[in-house]
Amino acid sequence: LGDVDNRTATTLTFTTDADDHDLLANTAATGNLILIGDGNVNTLRGGGGADVLDGGTGSDYLTGGGGADQFRFDAAAAFGDDVVQDFQDGIDILNLDGLNPNYSIQIQNSGADALVRVLDGANAFAQISTITVVGQAGNITFSDLLLT
Repeated sequence: LGDVDNRTATTLTFTTDADDHDLLANTAATGNLILIGDGNVNTLRGGGGADVLDGGTGSDYLTGGGGADQFRFDAAAAFGDDVVQDFQDGIDILNLDGLNPNYSIQIQNSGADALVRVLDGANAFAQISTITVVGQAGNITFSDLLLT
């Protein structure tokens, strides 16, 4: 593991740098946070408000904390293989922003986790990206997704 950057604020956006792993966190915050990662492996940790977490194009670890959180993924292209660690069914939302019209969504279970896969329908349904939703096997449905 390379360098680890720790950054704390109310609104944070990464810019691409040479680091291997970045941490964005403000777990003591009770307001609404907007945390946006970059192309590296990011760990984003929200606070007690209705936070927006967008890991960027790298493979990321997202924890919303309390509140009605939105985990946002740029589904117009590959966003990596991300892990949502504390999804609250019926409260939080998975936002697949800008879904490419050639892509399709598949939801399946893997042990205790739910997998949301983005597949390329124009390329023999090759896997583009995966969201692992920890501890939510059988709970994630299309009503948990926002397709924009």
